[in-house]
Amino acid sequence: GISVSMYRFIVLARFVILGLVYIMIPQFHREDWKSLAKAIPKNQPIYMVYSSSDPVRYYRDDIKIIDLKLLSKIKESQQEIYIIPYTVEIHGINYQKNLADKKYKLEQLIVYRGVILEKWKRYSFRKKIFF
Repeated sequence: GISVSMYRFIVLARFVILGLVYIMIPQFHREDWKSLAKAIPKNQPIYMVYSSSDPVRYYRDDIKIIDLKLLSKIKESQQEIYIIPYTVEIHGINYQKNLADKKYKLEQLIVYRGVILEKWKRYSFRKKIFF
């Protein structure tokens, strides 16, 4: 009888300790979609794979999400764009090449525990005239 109750106590103690470790250490947590959604500026459209956009729409239903496949139709008047490259590898979208061809440069990259928010800015080469 004593060995069975001691075994149960050890199993229960192990379960409680490992559960607390999982809850208290952020490295074990999943992606932080809530913080990413808060970081997106108001009235700023986001480019991402539309079928993977449910977490962003859950936390911020006011954000306009544009499918990353439509990136080739981007207007030249847009100086800054925000991209969430979640699942782009699965869908085979080479958005970085498309943006580089349209004279965009990666300006900022922020990681929210496994989810990335990229800020791209259009640059232009202006000829400098020296007198």
